[in-house]
Amino acid sequence: QILYGSPGTGKTYHTIDKALEILGENLESRDEKKAKFDEYVKNGQIVFTTFHQSYGYEEFVEGIKPHIDSEENSKEIKYEIKDGIFKELCEKALENRDSIKNFNFYIDKLKEKVKIDDNNPEKYFELPNTKYSIQYRNGKTFRIKFDDMSKNHKDYPVSIDNIEKLYKTSNIDEIYNSAYVRAILNYLKLQGLEDYKEKDEKVNLPYIIIIDEINRGNVSKIFGELITLIEASKRIGEKEELKVTLPYSGEKFGVPKNVYIIGTMNTADRSITSLDTALRRRFEFVEMMPNSDLLNNVFICKDVENPNEDEDYLGDDAKTEGYAEILQNILISINKRIEFLLDREKTIGHAFFMSEAVKFNKNNWIKPDEYEEDWYVLSISKLKKVFQNKIIPLLQEYFYNDYALISAVLNDNGMIEKCEKDDKYLQKIKNLDNVDSEKIIYNIASFDNKIWNDIKTYQAIYNDGENQSKNDKQ
Repeated sequence: QILYGSPGTGKTYHTIDKALEILGENLESRDEKKAKFDEYVKNGQIVFTTFHQSYGYEEFVEGIKPHIDSEENSKEIKYEIKDGIFKELCEKALENRDSIKNFNFYIDKLKEKVKIDDNNPEKYFELPNTKYSIQYRNGKTFRIKFDDMSKNHKDYPVSIDNIEKLYKTSNIDEIYNSAYVRAILNYLKLQGLEDYKEKDEKVNLPYIIIIDEINRGNVSKIFGELITLIEASKRIGEKEELKVTLPYSGEKFGVPKNVYIIGTMNTADRSITSLDTALRRRFEFVEMMPNSDLLNNVFICKDVENPNEDEDYLGDDAKTEGYAEILQNILISINKRIEFLLDREKTIGHAFFMSEAVKFNKNNWIKPDEYEEDWYVLSISKLKKVFQNKIIPLLQEYFYNDYALISAVLNDNGMIEKCEKDDKYLQKIKNLDNVDSEKIIYNIASFDNKIWNDIKTYQAIYNDGENQSKNDKQ
């Protein structure tokens, strides 16, 4: 899945919920969710990375990295193949498949090791730590013979089904050529095959990679041949299972079906249409747009530490609006104007406000009876910082420092003010051709200005006609 939307809509925030949902966790408290998420990160089931312009295949899959010899006084630089974050996750996921898949994995490795072709049908491979030699041509049978150079022993068939049967039951009754079957099974166990478990607690444990800002990297370059392997039908264990040979290590590599990819995408940077077409086909896209309803239980007060003393701060006008509608109206009004001037992908998100709000116990402050759910308090000083540090800088980026438009988006509420021109510095400039001598100069109001601490400044963003523009008074 890729969670996409405009800035501040909680995309990264919701990756925690998506990851825990995949892992089968059902927790209510945000603190419990975060603690459980951190636990999965610690044990390696969840990994996190951020794409950027210099991020490449070498960091994601595998690459050649320089390594300085740790021996004392050695300055020799060696180069070694190092696995990337996604390849490491896939290998962990493979280690946790169930017993039969584990068995098939080692059988496939043995087939690859002792496979012969028609040009050399008499070739046998020594089975290490045994007295046997073995070969594999095709189908579900190995050929094995006693390794004694002084005697011309013939070879015998060993059914892979019988090897699996012995692996699961440890019962040699009714198993043809049981000594040979046991020899191959013992060899597989020496290679790392674990004992069979009827109910393996590690069956298909989900492994998750979260890719933040997935659209900021060169996705085709980063994924490389993996762009095909991440398809559901091409995963290891599926009917159309596909593996590729990696360019640096030369290893065969596939993506297990218990590996999940969650991405986030900021549409203010690039739209979905700019993504690689192959990538778009392989992901489910979940839109996350600003949701003003989530601000329904966020109240504004002057002093978060002592909200009860500040009960009357907002005044009668705010109380008749239902206490919490101020932030809702601010978000809706700003976004309506941005959508008209630009597009919906550049609207601002509710998380700008939610991230600064503080959760309060219902006994700490008198609140309206109609709000039964958890509620939050946002101090006027925090609201001021949201505008100064997040919203206005974002608007500056969107409108290329066209302060007239920025002021219009804020409904001329006084945060952007007209500057008085000092003609003594502009006399010569005004005499130049092609210079607009009537140009209006704007500036962001000083952060020391009392308007930033006045709730009416924020209400003016949506109160058309009730609050005369401070700019018009100048």
